[in-house]
Amino acid sequence: YSMQGSATGSGFALLIGAGMKFNLSSKICLLTQLDYTSTTITYDDVVKAYSWQSTETVENITYEQSITSFNIGVGIGFRL
Repeated sequence: YSMQGSATGSGFALLIGAGMKFNLSSKICLLTQLDYTSTTITYDDVVKAYSWQSTETVENITYEQSITSFNIGVGIGFRL
């Protein structure tokens, strides 16, 4: 068998974004946005237990999970 316990983790995140506005007329504009997000979450003391051929092993381990995303946004703006 194999068993892994749950754990909570934390990490520092980085967010970088940029946007542009393109005037289509005096009343309407096109809006664009690009965002980049990156983080690495560290999970400490995760209990992992497994058994193989009558030998059972239990250990506390540390996991890291990297998460990266790019978000693209497009919109239309109306001036009053």
